[in-house]
Amino acid sequence: MSHNELMRETKKTHIIESSKPVFSRKGYSNVKMKDLIEASAISRGGIYLYFQSVEEVFIEIIARRERKIVDDVEQLMKKDVSFHQLLDAYLKIQADRLKNIHDSFLKASYEYQFTKANADFNRQKANNARLTIQSIILYGQKKGELTPTNPNELVEHILIYIEGLNISLLINTIRESDIDSSLDTLKEVIYNA
Repeated sequence: MSHNELMRETKKTHIIESSKPVFSRKGYSNVKMKDLIEASAISRGGIYLYFQSVEEVFIEIIARRERKIVDDVEQLMKKDVSFHQLLDAYLKIQADRLKNIHDSFLKASYEYQFTKANADFNRQKANNARLTIQSIILYGQKKGELTPTNPNELVEHILIYIEGLNISLLINTIRESDIDSSLDTLKEVIYNA
């Protein structure tokens, strides 16, 4: 990567990182480009060199978050950890996100999905999560530590369960203090599938 490319990527990352708290605080619909300009302390013309709209910034945040989860899972697989360690690490990522729901990007993400996103975006987002979970289940099978009767059905159950926790927290039907026990229940379901 050339020096110019590195500088460009550094500035783009700065815009992304400084925009996350804005979306967490204001949701999606209430964010204007002006908010992102102020948060990043980059001029209007400067920010438009990287992103043409609030939506572009938002989608890039989602894409980077999903890539990070996939990268974290893949790194653990390369280290040849046990399935139990891999599953625990993945569920810890979920728990940390859920426990910080009021400071997280989750509310803005659902708001975007319900108001702005098209069906392709929603399907792609769900498919990315599905593929990550599927890779974890397949890893457990290859290691001989997991023998589900129906692996595809198990993947769908995990996906739905985690989405259910997300929504339950957002609408206050579950407390943050219940997250660990809920994820422990999910682990029992996975091990007994």
